[in-house]
Amino acid sequence: MLPPKQKNKPTLQIVKVIYEIHNSMRLGDINHISINDYFWIRFVPQMVNFGFQGLPEKVHYSISFSDKSPDINFHVTKEAQDSTNKPKITIVRMDKKLLQEWLEEILPKLPFSFLNRI
Repeated sequence: MLPPKQKNKPTLQIVKVIYEIHNSMRLGDINHISINDYFWIRFVPQMVNFGFQGLPEKVHYSISFSDKSPDINFHVTKEAQDSTNKPKITIVRMDKKLLQEWLEEILPKLPFSFLNRI
């Protein structure tokens, strides 16, 4: 078992980056990206959904940052007829304020020099 500070560290980093991308976008700009049948990601106002080749049918990952909750919730879920009773397994739940503090600290340190403005 990993020490508590290192538990889920790569997963948390992925959630943090996707959360920041979502917050920096205007939803009219891009709302769906897919690469053939290998990978897809969809941006909606309170959530980001994504999936990739190899997942069971109708199964996808979601990162939810609903205004109704103080937390961000990263989970895997399966589409269902009744959207109020979808099966879901929570992977990570993180306080939004803590995430914002972390992003403010780490983003300036990331090397973005390889990106070109278009």
